[in-house]
Amino acid sequence: MPCPSQTSGFNVPNYVRYAYSLLVGRPEEIRALGRPRRRWEYNIKIDLRAVGYDDRDWISLAEHRDQWRAYSERRGQASMQHLQAVASSVAQATFQASCLTLHMATTGHAGEALVMEAVLQLCPLVTFSVGTKPQEATDGTIIVTDNSTDIHTSAEPYSRILLFYMGDAPPTGIDETLAVVLVVKKGNSFQVTEAVSGKLFGEWNSGTGLISKEETPWLKDAVDAQLKRLPDVRVSLFECPPYVTYTRSKSGGVQYDGIEVRIVQEAFRNSSITFIRQDESWYNNFTASSPWQRVTDDVAEDRADVAVCSLWLTVTPPKGLQMSAPWTRQKGTFLVPKPWPLPQAIILYLPLEIWTWAILVVALLVFTLIMYSTAKLLRTGGGSRYLNLHTCLLDAVRVLVLNSPPKFPRPTALRYLITSWSFFCLLITTIYLTGYTSLLASPPFSPPINTVNDLLEQNIYWGDRDNFLLPLLHGASNPKLLEFANRFVLETAESDKEKHILQGRYAVFTKALSTTFVTDTERLSDRARHKLRLMKEPTFTFYVAIGLRQHSPYKLSLDRTITQLQDGGILSHWQNLVIQNLGYHYMSLFFQSDQQENKQTPLSFSSVQGALCVLGIGLFLSCFTCLLEVILGHKSLVNRAGKGDALKSRSI
Repeated sequence: MPCPSQTSGFNVPNYVRYAYSLLVGRPEEIRALGRPRRRWEYNIKIDLRAVGYDDRDWISLAEHRDQWRAYSERRGQASMQHLQAVASSVAQATFQASCLTLHMATTGHAGEALVMEAVLQLCPLVTFSVGTKPQEATDGTIIVTDNSTDIHTSAEPYSRILLFYMGDAPPTGIDETLAVVLVVKKGNSFQVTEAVSGKLFGEWNSGTGLISKEETPWLKDAVDAQLKRLPDVRVSLFECPPYVTYTRSKSGGVQYDGIEVRIVQEAFRNSSITFIRQDESWYNNFTASSPWQRVTDDVAEDRADVAVCSLWLTVTPPKGLQMSAPWTRQKGTFLVPKPWPLPQAIILYLPLEIWTWAILVVALLVFTLIMYSTAKLLRTGGGSRYLNLHTCLLDAVRVLVLNSPPKFPRPTALRYLITSWSFFCLLITTIYLTGYTSLLASPPFSPPINTVNDLLEQNIYWGDRDNFLLPLLHGASNPKLLEFANRFVLETAESDKEKHILQGRYAVFTKALSTTFVTDTERLSDRARHKLRLMKEPTFTFYVAIGLRQHSPYKLSLDRTITQLQDGGILSHWQNLVIQNLGYHYMSLFFQSDQQENKQTPLSFSSVQGALCVLGIGLFLSCFTCLLEVILGHKSLVNRAGKGDALKSRSI
């Protein structure tokens, strides 16, 4: 077929002829034996077939720009449809169930919206952040571009990237610290590779769809290849059992162990690990920064890659950090004073409730008035004894205490009245003596402190050497917890905590790991430990994770390791084993119930303090009454002597 330019009726420049020769693929020089596998002409025909055009007349189509532009637009639409289809398949094979938070880099390419729509259909709960670079840590970044410079503009160091590259040639010079799953268009198909090593993950075409060459998710393989290219893993830590423990050898070396150390060693068993140990000056120097602050600063300032030692996922991480998946949870609560024995004198009124005592006193007074009124009405015989209100009260008390009246009166009505009162007093006395005997055998204790409301009712205060917990308590929705937070006392020396605990009515904030370990108690003396127990009501629940730098390449490996260890029960086994090896047997005291604390003890002289108090009160009343009678009797004698003298003077 002649070149369209040769039929135009004028001479054609040589460069047009050369372009035509290149286009149809018929070079004039000698070529190798055999025809070329594909010429450019065939590529044009394949593109035209994709949009439904008869490729036999493609040269005449090229002469009409309007028609060619229309078919070119249709070809672009078909290419975009292919991009959306391949994006759905490749995103599923790359992320699978881990696409929770993704970043879509804005490069201005027309396919960005199609790729985002495909991923949203795959993961409806995914959270997209859009921008040139991610502002927060995400599970990965998606880039759609035909310009290789967009990769360096949109990628953070150590990022995980799914790259749809729509340029003519594959991109080069990709940073080896990145984990990149690369999707490149090859004619009518797409190839998925690991960008740095070139490892083929899969291929996609419109006829067969996605054909996977490697096990999914592909992002895992890309991250594994990335980790092999990275230097040693630097771990910043300090001793905080059972998360991190040290074993010092005689030669001066240090052997590291602990639950979080084992997790890190398992996650990076194919890499070399360097531990950066923080000193323990914080425990003795109250002006030094806390070790938690130092390990997080190491990671944020790129002196370390991983920070371990009970970092809380529920607290906003410091700037520059992201957290791994949680591997356990802690119960944030208080170590509170154990129930203390009540004074023995108080036992005297404990067998009966306060309202029972009030009703008993009212009944005594009512019975006294009834007996006095009845005697007043009868006014005969033996009833004359009860014409005195004072005598009625004393006899009623005597019946209540001794269950026997001094002498039955003659009137039958008074006899029935005193008999009914005696029977009532017998029952009350039996109930009281039974309760009193039980209290003597098992001394009563103060009510146990199990809730924040109990802390307030029993006037408990608390403190710490740092006030970092105050914002956490003030941010709680429980008004009782807010009120208790205001009772905070700042400790200015290491001995302050011990002193306050021994004085009583002092609580210590702590974290309980399952039902076997209580943190921050190793430095307490045995005396202080025996005075404390764990409050049952949790104030907070902390999910414990491992700290990482933002966009860290180690996050995926750590999360995967934590999930596998949890599913296999290995973490629970490690936790029990590490706690058992520590030998902190005293911690069982913190979990003892009230029944274990209130043991029966033999009676002693202190057990009869209540009886002695009653005896003392009786002696006091007797002496006071005797003194009154003496004074009143002396006045009576004086009055009588005065009257006698007056009579004698009159007779004279």
